[in-house]
Amino acid sequence: MNILCYHGCGQPATHTTKTSRATKGPIDQCAPSANACPAVKQRKKSKVADHTDEQREQAHKKREATNLAKYGNTVSIMSPAIQAKRRATMIERYGVEHPTLNNDIREKAASSIKQAYINDETYAVRIIESRKQKHGEEYASITSKTRETNVANGRWVDPALRTVWAQYKFQVKYLTSKLYKKHKDIINPDDLPIGICLHQVDHIYSIRHGFENKVDPAIIASIHNLRMMWHTDNKSKHIRSDQTLETLMSAIEKGCKP
Repeated sequence: MNILCYHGCGQPATHTTKTSRATKGPIDQCAPSANACPAVKQRKKSKVADHTDEQREQAHKKREATNLAKYGNTVSIMSPAIQAKRRATMIERYGVEHPTLNNDIREKAASSIKQAYINDETYAVRIIESRKQKHGEEYASITSKTRETNVANGRWVDPALRTVWAQYKFQVKYLTSKLYKKHKDIINPDDLPIGICLHQVDHIYSIRHGFENKVDPAIIASIHNLRMMWHTDNKSKHIRSDQTLETLMSAIEKGCKP
């Protein structure tokens, strides 16, 4: 006999909680979290839609007051005890302290987002409009601060340099492709399969650092700077360099075998 989700969505129960405030004991539900259940989501959405702006403001103030009294902060997640409990739950559930550190979850999330853009051409426009409505006049300053922070952290390229960066990256990848075909036996001696979700050719001294330090694209694309890497490891590496420019230049000058 199939057990259905306690929350009434009609889906099979695939998870059992340790306890529940509603039943004072474990319950069977369709997802690890009750908030992920379609029925719970719909009930919350309907409840919020019926509230006036004044009621929402009152509820927000009440929640802040409750959190302050209970956790010492208006935001419960800022409590050290809650953070420790959350980390323990994430490790038990996903094997890591945060779900985004789990490669399978990260790939699934990236795939879902990409598919959303493919399925709906207006998706990006609707996201921007939704954020503008949410933040109002503060939207421009928020986006500006986000851009400045990501540029400062090295995750984004300064918009003023974007065209130059795109040209540099294209040149490096073009030269890399030519050299890989010519020296595949050296770069990929085990003939590992290459693809988006397979192995990838990695630049040990990163393309980004080459761009920032005005290094010739041919040096970044040198066989002394190329190696095979599993796609998730390559994504995690991001713009990190695993060898110095001095080491790379020395290997090129000496003609060392990679």
